[in-house]
Amino acid sequence: MILARSWNQLVSRIRAARPLAGLGIRVIDSASGALVSAEPSTGFEHPWKLSVRWQEEAWRVFVRPGFVNGQDVTISMAEGEVPLTKTERPWLTPAWRNPLASAGMMATLSGELVTLPGEGYPPFFKQLGVRDPARDSREVAPFDPTASERNREIRACDIVLVTPRIATRTELELSDALTAGQMVTSLRAFVNDYARNAPAKYRLISVPKWKPAPEPTPLDRLLGQDVEPQTDEIKVATLWMVSPPQPPDGQEAIPDGTWVAYPQYDVFWNLAHAPRNPPPANPADPIRVNFGGIGLGYADLLGNAMLAPVNDAFAAAARFLDKTTFKGEFWTV
Repeated sequence: MILARSWNQLVSRIRAARPLAGLGIRVIDSASGALVSAEPSTGFEHPWKLSVRWQEEAWRVFVRPGFVNGQDVTISMAEGEVPLTKTERPWLTPAWRNPLASAGMMATLSGELVTLPGEGYPPFFKQLGVRDPARDSREVAPFDPTASERNREIRACDIVLVTPRIATRTELELSDALTAGQMVTSLRAFVNDYARNAPAKYRLISVPKWKPAPEPTPLDRLLGQDVEPQTDEIKVATLWMVSPPQPPDGQEAIPDGTWVAYPQYDVFWNLAHAPRNPPPANPADPIRVNFGGIGLGYADLLGNAMLAPVNDAFAAAARFLDKTTFKGEFWTV
């Protein structure tokens, strides 16, 4: 006789010791044990996976359908915005950049012109024979015995997901400027020009180099100098293209059918998106800051910052400004 508790413990131990099937691994259970076999891997067929093809004398980038908030993502074509799920799949035309080229020139405080280094690439491509990127003219290049053997070119472009959003801007009203009771009223105005005219809610684009649009700082908002972007963006992937050895055009070469594509992904799953703060049903109450003394309000800002009432006003302004940005967030689902 075996107690139920002991039987359950034995069953748990057996289950814990059983091998589990996974990607490329197959498990067959039998009376004599488990047979584990490896199957040829066909790759991870995740959303946003790129398929790069040389067609009609040009590179076309096809994207495996992914969804944002359960909705289709589109690509701009001649016939308009085409969903990724359409039978005749749309494609992106890459917009290339050269990661090996110098980023430009810079003048130092001493008046010296300095050549900036190139962007570079992941270490993986060095093993493929890609030549070194441009270096900072102030640096001495270390000796590399393999440098002469690496003469391949490399190009890249970024695939970006764009969604429109409501933006805001600050409007300041200055009253009683020449009296002792100065008052600055900060109002928030909504900007939705792009959201009203955007071709699609979620769309993919190809850009040479993606840079996140800078968000205004609290000080920019307080001074009425804020310019808030009207889109939320996330980089989906970077497409690297490696040339054959010694391409004919050298540093000016443009990827053709002899080049090889290497996608590098930033997103592997379907996405969700939502603004940080939901747009209010009613306009937010303006924030009013009083400054003592005679002047134009901001002239005595630093001096009054040490006063407790002004500090309280700044705290209230910070809370007000934090609630009036509608920057969105992406996350995986």
